[in-house]
Amino acid sequence: MISGYYFTALACALVVFLFYKEWMRKNKRRLWGRLLASLLAATSLFLMAYPFSKENETTFKNIALLTDGFVNDSVDHFLQGSNNTMPVYTVENAMQYAGRQLPVVTDLAAFVAKHSADTLHVFGNGFSDEQLALLNRHSIVFHGGAVLPAITDVYWKQQLEAGEPLVVQGVYENTTAKKIKIVLAAFGAGKDTVFIKPGNRSEFVLQTVPLHAGKAVFAMVVTAGNDTLQNEPVPVEIKTPPLLQLLIVSSSPDFDNTYLKNYLAQQGYQVSMITSISSGKADRQFLNMQPPLSAARISVPYLSKFDVLMTDQQALQKLSVAELAAIRTVVQDKGTGLIIKMEEESKAAFYAKYFPVKKLPENNAPFVVLRNGATDSNRYSLKMTDPLGIGYTAGMQIILQDAKENIYAAGVLYGSGKIIGTTLQNTFSMALAGNKISYGQLWWLLLNKAAKKIYPDESWRTHPIIPFANTPVQWQVENEAGVYSKAAFNQTTLYFKKDPWLPFASTAVYWPVQTGWQQLPVSDATPDSWYVYKKGDWQQMMEHQFTVATKKYASRYPVATSTALTGMQHAPFNTGLYCLLVFLAACFFLWVEQKMG
Repeated sequence: MISGYYFTALACALVVFLFYKEWMRKNKRRLWGRLLASLLAATSLFLMAYPFSKENETTFKNIALLTDGFVNDSVDHFLQGSNNTMPVYTVENAMQYAGRQLPVVTDLAAFVAKHSADTLHVFGNGFSDEQLALLNRHSIVFHGGAVLPAITDVYWKQQLEAGEPLVVQGVYENTTAKKIKIVLAAFGAGKDTVFIKPGNRSEFVLQTVPLHAGKAVFAMVVTAGNDTLQNEPVPVEIKTPPLLQLLIVSSSPDFDNTYLKNYLAQQGYQVSMITSISSGKADRQFLNMQPPLSAARISVPYLSKFDVLMTDQQALQKLSVAELAAIRTVVQDKGTGLIIKMEEESKAAFYAKYFPVKKLPENNAPFVVLRNGATDSNRYSLKMTDPLGIGYTAGMQIILQDAKENIYAAGVLYGSGKIIGTTLQNTFSMALAGNKISYGQLWWLLLNKAAKKIYPDESWRTHPIIPFANTPVQWQVENEAGVYSKAAFNQTTLYFKKDPWLPFASTAVYWPVQTGWQQLPVSDATPDSWYVYKKGDWQQMMEHQFTVATKKYASRYPVATSTALTGMQHAPFNTGLYCLLVFLAACFFLWVEQKMG
């Protein structure tokens, strides 16, 4: 800065001297033109002599920022093409480049604020959405690589109930010319498989019914020919929930109901069955539960004890007005589920408008293959004669349908509860054919769709959904009180703060150190678990998401100059040239004017 002041003082003294000489000349013609030319000559000379280069290097420069997955050759080529020595930083610990340890950017927001006038050149996979938010709209130049084939999105329910299917949904982007095979494996055996066509971005669904109890880690294996592209962990915990209490009201002895009753009783369900034998007579059975002290009448207090009521149309038609009103009350107000076996069109019943029954054409196939309305992987083979279907109505959730989209089971919301209508009358044929797992899964699906929902007093959520060791994880606890002060995680006390936008939630940040299954600090006797992934798990998916997010950010906030690296380096040369031309023009004018005078 001292040299800058020195040059400024000399320039001012030169201007004063030139103005004095021109003013003292006797010939006053073109005086203002000579003064202006003197000023331009002194100013251009000052700009050419002033040391702008060092100050410009400190106020505006290019910075290389390396992220995980950068290529050394790409960085080398870029740095060799620059005319200045570019500083290189990294956002990852223990990352080296050219055999030397790089300075680590620990606070990305503070780093960007410090270098607000600089151009950041990002190499590697880029940043996560959280890191991009810390850039605060600062323009960057992203030198990312090509998008590699990978699972780009994935989701599965980590905690399941016994009998509940494990459904893994995701998206795969196949940028290769080979067919990709994705296998969901458990204990070394493949459970479900899908294929992705070459050069195609496709959604996929894999599913299986876990047969174990407790915690286990499934695997998702991605192969292309003989090459294994990915082998990712899929942790799942199978919990044994409180078994449902089921009331079956049948208009007549029915083998399908009898087989279901015995099967559920063997699984531990509490089942009560009322079967009409003749006029005024009914057979009552109580399995895994005590018979009532008094006669069990269909009333609101009696029905409120059950989670699901299953019946048929003829049984409902035989009930009194008071009994039908009790059923509607417990479903609408208490949340009890109602499953109705549909046999014919009945326009007078309260449920008829939701489930219009229609006769389906005869199917010559020995079995009709049904699938869950939500996925194509879950299939059930049933033997049917004179099949009946259900017409679609607004607000209906399809549960079971065939390949021609004929509906065999569907559900609707009815107040606080659900009503499930089904035309299946011989589901026992699946079990007799040896498909007991599919039989149990089908009825688990129907019963749990209808069952009374019991919400936990407290729930925990993590962000991100896939947490890694030695990276921050945000915990969100939701409870009715909305207050959660502290909790103990692996001998570490974690303090929570109330969410300002969600009155029922509290949040805290935790850095897990250990990998694998860990316990949540909940208050009941059977605490929930969560899984912490090790570095390298689901790495390709993370890299893909980071690359796509960073490319979108770079296109949204591009660098203003067309050539970020060289644009400012040519500025001193252009400025000096222009100043030289102005200086020569001013001197030429003064010389000509003096000769003319």
